[in-house]
Amino acid sequence: MIDVSKLTLEDIRLLGIDALSQALGPAGMAQFMHQFEMGSGDYTRDRDKLLGNPTFEEIAGRIKERRRQQAESSNAAPPKFTKMIDVTKLTQAQIRQMGTEALTKALGIEGMKQFMQKSEMESGDYRQDRDENNRNPSCSDRLL
Repeated sequence: MIDVSKLTLEDIRLLGIDALSQALGPAGMAQFMHQFEMGSGDYTRDRDKLLGNPTFEEIAGRIKERRRQQAESSNAAPPKFTKMIDVTKLTQAQIRQMGTEALTKALGIEGMKQFMQKSEMESGDYRQDRDENNRNPSCSDRLL
């Protein structure tokens, strides 16, 4: 277990997301996190402004280019998930319980509480939260 008193909230968030990914797989982690996000806005209305209206070929081209760049970069290792859980067979309560247990195991009670408080504090505007987090120095290099 980690001494969370020496970590920033961003460190705790990154470690918590990793613990959730390991315990629940990517889909389960997303569902767990979604339970605590407040969300805002109208994605359906704003989608075209955010993403434009790319063709299938443009999307496929972007994916291929990103994969090419990742293959060239020695730092771009794909995430490793130890479990692939079929979350469609779980209730939201089961996902919440499994996620909470994974966070507690990885971060301890205090770290789990801080992770949950950080999740609840997000504004629900992904772009704003992402930009705010990008202004703060990333701790991922220190953790690896």
